[in-house]
Amino acid sequence: MNMKDILEQLFDNVHSYKNVLFRVDAGRVKGLSYGHLIRCHILAQALREYFNIHSTFLMQPIPDGIEYAKSLGEEIVLLEKGLPREIYEKYDAIVFDLVYGPNNNKLLELKKQGCWTIVLDDYGNKILWANVILNSSVLAVNDSYPSDAKLLLGPDYFILPKSFEGTRCCTKAEKKGPLAVIMTFGASDPTNLTINVTKALLERELYYNVNYKIIMGPGFTMSDQIESMARNINNIDILNNPSELMPIFCDADLVVCAGGRTLYEVNSLKIPTIAIASIDHEVPVVRAFREHGLIIDGLESWDSATFLKTLEQAIVQLH
Repeated sequence: MNMKDILEQLFDNVHSYKNVLFRVDAGRVKGLSYGHLIRCHILAQALREYFNIHSTFLMQPIPDGIEYAKSLGEEIVLLEKGLPREIYEKYDAIVFDLVYGPNNNKLLELKKQGCWTIVLDDYGNKILWANVILNSSVLAVNDSYPSDAKLLLGPDYFILPKSFEGTRCCTKAEKKGPLAVIMTFGASDPTNLTINVTKALLERELYYNVNYKIIMGPGFTMSDQIESMARNINNIDILNNPSELMPIFCDADLVVCAGGRTLYEVNSLKIPTIAIASIDHEVPVVRAFREHGLIIDGLESWDSATFLKTLEQAIVQLH
């Protein structure tokens, strides 16, 4: 589904809106990432472009998350003690995009106020009320959601950057040259899969007729270590926070990624993928993608030997 259609499903009479508040957090801390912020940024960009709607991001003061939100050009209000309750009354709609879901007392308060409320939920959190709930997970079911909410469930509602709309990537049969393998583990990679994968590659030396590109996101703090490890390997290129991922993905014959946003993005492009769960709540997602035949294979936890065996089999299969 294209972005304009998704917005019209999320917002009641979206043409009449002027100000939207996004309640979202981001940062390189356990249990958090940059994916929720990126999703809200995509929505905010589309609201500006299609309907000239102003957006504000209400965020916890996590320094790297705040810095990244500002780099995206978003207007930030810090969630701190003493913040007046009236802040919510300034907006025509509130969008919650939080790992563990919004506070249900706050939701019921917004219901009384008559504020249009949207919850973006990936994990089936227990939600007492909302006007609209969007869960684009491959695991999405309606068990945790109120019967009177409008439910947008499943990967058809996954929020993709505009650059993905209508894009078709070339297949291996249409390209020449070495196999192109892209490795990317999110904007911050808090569980250090980038380090683990790079070490594993160097141990096995799976270089024959393969070019690797390792992408490091804006919140990744070990760039120097990765660059030092791969410095003398001609078949490994290090890409530090590239401005646009689409051309890189479209050049890929295989992607190795975690079980978050990137997995859904490359799935939408039909690129062969190996997924590695980087955190507990990604385990059932990776398992579901594997069981539905949507990926070549998936690891539910990091294991160097299993990863190398899986990668080697995929390379042989794709050559």
